[in-house]
Amino acid sequence: MSRNPFPVLKFIADGAIVIAAIVFTGCFLAVIYLAVNGYREHGIIVACVALPLSLGLNIFGELIGVLLAIERNGRLQLEQNQQPRFTADYPVEKGGAAEEIEQEQQDRIVIVCPSCGTGFAAGHAVLGKAVRCGKCGLKFTAHDRSF
Repeated sequence: MSRNPFPVLKFIADGAIVIAAIVFTGCFLAVIYLAVNGYREHGIIVACVALPLSLGLNIFGELIGVLLAIERNGRLQLEQNQQPRFTADYPVEKGGAAEEIEQEQQDRIVIVCPSCGTGFAAGHAVLGKAVRCGKCGLKFTAHDRSF
């Protein structure tokens, strides 16, 4: 997983959302306090000023969070597109273990389950022996399936 290149923006976004919650809560409590003590007009003024401020801070924080998520998703897709997808993309040295593995893969045969038709790759050593299908569980004698 890649690191966030904008930790300060993430901190600002989270901070704006927290401050918006605090402002909203304070505004709500102030409006109740002013209404109870007979200062209804003052409560309306507080609500008209503080609630839009709180809403604006919340939207600001959420927008920055969404932009950071979009940027991170784009970076991840770019990283995934740059990774090789096939083993042919990797350089293979000839000789030694790599050549033995390649030769072993060429010597494989295809065995097909007579019940479900699932094909399996196996070495020549299993020919004529009893094998079990990994899909349906049928036990049968392995025969080479030539195409």
